[in-house]
Amino acid sequence: MPNALVCLHGFAGAPGDFAPLIERIQVRLPKYQVLSLDLYTQESLTPDHSIADWCANFESWLIQKSFESVHVVGYSMGGRLAVNWLLTRPLTCHRKVMALSARPGIWEPEAVSSRLRFDQQWAERFRELDLTELNRLWQELPIFRQSRAKALRADVNLELMALCFENWSPRLHTFEMHRLQAYQANVSWVFGGQDTSYQEVADRLSKMGATVENIEEGGHRLLLDAPDALSDLIVKQLAGSEI
Repeated sequence: MPNALVCLHGFAGAPGDFAPLIERIQVRLPKYQVLSLDLYTQESLTPDHSIADWCANFESWLIQKSFESVHVVGYSMGGRLAVNWLLTRPLTCHRKVMALSARPGIWEPEAVSSRLRFDQQWAERFRELDLTELNRLWQELPIFRQSRAKALRADVNLELMALCFENWSPRLHTFEMHRLQAYQANVSWVFGGQDTSYQEVADRLSKMGATVENIEEGGHRLLLDAPDALSDLIVKQLAGSEI
């Protein structure tokens, strides 16, 4: 049974986003089977499923593959999904998650309300605007100011992207905050040093005792901003976790 590294892209991302990392990782750790999933086309893992259903379906997919161990690397939205999956399954040393530029969830009532307004606004935009205008508005978000530009994916139905805001929002987590502490050995978090929007998230996780890595030169789009440093971190984790 192989050891697996499963990669989950972010909102409007694609499996190919991980290509530079996968090439580096497979050269250095050939024993790992690396799979990069498409969250807009992979059966039962698309945004028309709730987070709870996604976690159950992802678990079923992994069981079918019969992997000996599973490491999941998820970027942003993909990282959130991975953390939700891990924290709602039995704790085991054979499963670990590395979440890139991701927040575990939103619990504070005021922050939840603010995020709900954000989700409603963007779901509406993805249903009403064309891709050109969506690209312009999306790139103007403060979170991307310190990152390389990346266009929204053009081959995905915009309705599926709208559903991401409604079904996979960080306000819709499937676990309570205290669960993070029980799973600290199984989850690591990676943030870009230039990603000022997520610095508070990184600081909060650090204070909880979580494993938090900082890539100084990276912004929010770590896969684009710092692929070499990121692949080094992933290899280090995998090499240190061999069963």
